[in-house]
Amino acid sequence: RSSEIVAEWHRINEGAVYPVYSDVIPSLQTLKMKGYKMCASTNTLQPILDRRIIGNRLNTYLDFWLGGTPEIINKKDHKEPIKKRYDLNETQFRASTVLVGDGYKDMDLAKIWGCKGVFVVRPHNSEEKAIKQGNADGIVHSLTELPQLLDEIFHV
Repeated sequence: RSSEIVAEWHRINEGAVYPVYSDVIPSLQTLKMKGYKMCASTNTLQPILDRRIIGNRLNTYLDFWLGGTPEIINKKDHKEPIKKRYDLNETQFRASTVLVGDGYKDMDLAKIWGCKGVFVVRPHNSEEKAIKQGNADGIVHSLTELPQLLDEIFHV
């Protein structure tokens, strides 16, 4: 098993681009068409993230993306760069930001940032655990449900 993990790490590090879930691009298309501003925030190292974003053509929909760098290692520290990029003060950030993620810690981060959090159910996680944790402001089973939920959150 450890040799498989090492081999996978080498494939990624050497530039392999893995496809995104099939619901990602249609959802981003809809959200962009509706005028939502979007960025990606992840702990993935920036060069690997750049390859994945550009390789999957997500740069067509995202305003920008933030990964791990020597200066900012953890995505919990991405809040200030996001606020700066969108020229938001703290009140505006809290009122206009929704962190969408498929990790339980993503919902914890949304609370730390003071914004809403939407949990995406994927094969590797559990809706029941997300509900039990109680940090999500919304739960979707597919990103195709996200545009409608965001419209409800923002009363569009």
